[in-house]
Amino acid sequence: MTAVDHLISYLVATKDLAICYDGRTDPSQLFKVFSDASFADNSDRKSTSGYLFTLYGGPFDWSARKQRTVSTSTTEAELLALAAAGKQLLWIKRFFRSITFDPMVQMEIFCDNKPTVDLMIRSKSVYTTKLRHVDIHRHWLRQEVQTKALRINWIPSSEMLADGLTKQFLPQKHRDFVQRLNMEVPPSSLTSITV
Repeated sequence: MTAVDHLISYLVATKDLAICYDGRTDPSQLFKVFSDASFADNSDRKSTSGYLFTLYGGPFDWSARKQRTVSTSTTEAELLALAAAGKQLLWIKRFFRSITFDPMVQMEIFCDNKPTVDLMIRSKSVYTTKLRHVDIHRHWLRQEVQTKALRINWIPSSEMLADGLTKQFLPQKHRDFVQRLNMEVPPSSLTSITV
């Protein structure tokens, strides 16, 4: 009941917020993809994966879910999160192409785990795992990076927008996360429009 009360209180407090998209967004910030994982953060020691896609300064696609298997390291958890984000990015690229939309920026995935990013962009990978599904995801990601279908770059954790999908925040940090998502109360002129 405590969790239900907390959820209802949160929904009531945020019911007026809307995602705002800005047509004046800096062209280099027009389209961004963030991938993150929280290692062994569930009671069954499974990790949480999340990705967040932004367009014109606001999120338009996101996912947060518990991974299906237990990862044995942060790198494995991050690899599984990157694979999910990578598959979604390839779908988004095909969708954009089908509607003839070109964001005119390099489509890349940002990750805040340096060892994982190095593993993907290094010419030779020395990572080994006994978990077959993780190894398959790693090989698929490396293949897509080497063929330039995907690009993966490191960013500092302070800039990782997908953190809010994989970690619990204290109230102030949560407010910052909501603000970084461009969620705000729309002007009264927009809220009075009826359809």
